[in-house]
Amino acid sequence: MLVLLPMLIKLPLLTGLLVVDPAKRYTGLTVAGDHGWWPGGATIDPNIAYTSHALGSYAVQQVLVGRLPWWNPYEGVGTPLAAEMQAAALFPLTLLLALPNGQLIFHLTLQIIAGLATYGLLREMRIGRSAALAAAVMFEFNGVFAWLANAVVNPIPFLPLMLWGIERLRRSDGIGQRAGVTMIAAGLAASLYAGFPETAYLNALFVLCWALVRLYSASGDRIGLLWRIAMPTAAGLLIAAPILVAFLGYLPHAQVGLHDNSAGHYAHLAPSYLVMIAVPYFMGGIFVTQPDFWGSVGGYSGLLLLVLAGAGLVGREQRALRCMIAGWIIVALALTFGAAWLFAVIKIVPGFKEAAIYRYLPASWLMGLSILAAFGLDDLSQSRIKALTISTGGAVAIVVTLWVLAKPVIGHLPHDPFAWLACFVQLSLLAAFIRFVLIAPTDHLARARVAATLAAAEAMFLFLLPVLAHPRRIEVVDGGIAFMQTHLGQQRFVSFGPIAPNYGSYYGIAQVNHNDLPIPAAWTNFVQRRLDPGMDPILFLLHPVSPPSPHIDQHIPPSACALLSRLSTCRSRAFERPTLTR
Repeated sequence: MLVLLPMLIKLPLLTGLLVVDPAKRYTGLTVAGDHGWWPGGATIDPNIAYTSHALGSYAVQQVLVGRLPWWNPYEGVGTPLAAEMQAAALFPLTLLLALPNGQLIFHLTLQIIAGLATYGLLREMRIGRSAALAAAVMFEFNGVFAWLANAVVNPIPFLPLMLWGIERLRRSDGIGQRAGVTMIAAGLAASLYAGFPETAYLNALFVLCWALVRLYSASGDRIGLLWRIAMPTAAGLLIAAPILVAFLGYLPHAQVGLHDNSAGHYAHLAPSYLVMIAVPYFMGGIFVTQPDFWGSVGGYSGLLLLVLAGAGLVGREQRALRCMIAGWIIVALALTFGAAWLFAVIKIVPGFKEAAIYRYLPASWLMGLSILAAFGLDDLSQSRIKALTISTGGAVAIVVTLWVLAKPVIGHLPHDPFAWLACFVQLSLLAAFIRFVLIAPTDHLARARVAATLAAAEAMFLFLLPVLAHPRRIEVVDGGIAFMQTHLGQQRFVSFGPIAPNYGSYYGIAQVNHNDLPIPAAWTNFVQRRLDPGMDPILFLLHPVSPPSPHIDQHIPPSACALLSRLSTCRSRAFERPTLTR
């Protein structure tokens, strides 16, 4: 089930009914096409294309011809490739991008690994099969995988793998401990090679808290357990040394945008958007409305996952672990929705203030919710009904609270039948949950299985909707690419539209435009000083911005004015202003 369900949900993409190829959807070469079966976008971050696909594919091209992907000569005037991280240039699974629809297969593989690792972790914790399977499905179809498909999602499968390794190390048998050592070392190294250090770092903090709880709860040799955890951790860091040395050596020479000093730039989501964590399509499809929300959010949970996690919190077994997970979730959500005072306290954690926590923490707190949900389902299956009664009674409180918090945005609700349909399906599943779990005269094991099925169904339904937003047909005109591949030679091109930044690397044509982070500071300084003073340092897109000078015509895009003003100094008749403007 954990292998086949992701394929089933993405069957319209696998069969070609919907177009998933980023090279067709994001290069700017599209001249015609049809919308998908669900309104809005298919993802909230187009870096699924500009960095993950374009730069990742170039890295694979280099590996397949026997070169280490250290350098990219096609971006700007040359940039580090492996050290840039988001290309995941040294990540083994990136090789899947060489296949037809390789990124789709890549994401399916990540989902499957996440599901299997979560199931193994929960079974190691003596959670029943039905509860473990349901929780694994919920994490396999979590809101980060659904909404973010760029390099942010790459480290996610290795979070449950590292937790599973810690649980294995608590065993007394040697075979189990050796497996735990391998899981921690491989999981940590893979997280770092996966291409998004922020997600890897925040996940590692969650793993650290988990390890501290297990050390506190250990009844035997705590020093021995600490040593068994420390050794594979050090091994994982050593295995990842090539990418860590490259990345950390690059940072002092790179432009990193707001990540260099976020302490005074504490960003968060408005509390009114909390409703969209539980009911994610309350305001419609992705980017249909509320662009400020979609531009900052990092994932969602769903209603039934929250209800089951509440049930799991009430249980008594492994109490310290349940409390730690609950504390992590509360702190993460508080930071995401505006607890500036809390951020002022915990920013002392090294590297924390440089991370966009509101965007990249969801992977860890969704892992926590899935584990608590597994505890809740397991409690129900073993006749510990009190916990589920409390949580189901609290479901009404959750809905009412979310509705009250959502009042500021209710006036902006879209007149979109699709949004109402999504909300209706979620509320129907919640009503069925209450009906079968609390009222139906059946045994506890059957109730647990019904609850597990409904929760897994909600997770898959919410995941399916962005899949259906992929376009049905796209018509691309790419003759210009073939022309430049033949005639560009040692020159470089700059574009006001197609080809989108970074896709010059994908097609093997040198492109001045860039859309990357980090990016060499020397290059961005040169661009701002000599090419386009109005550019965003990490997004050299040549789009209209505020005119850099009052003497420039307000009706001409400032980027074009900047380019013309510099080319006009060239003495060649081929670059005279009349020729360019015409």
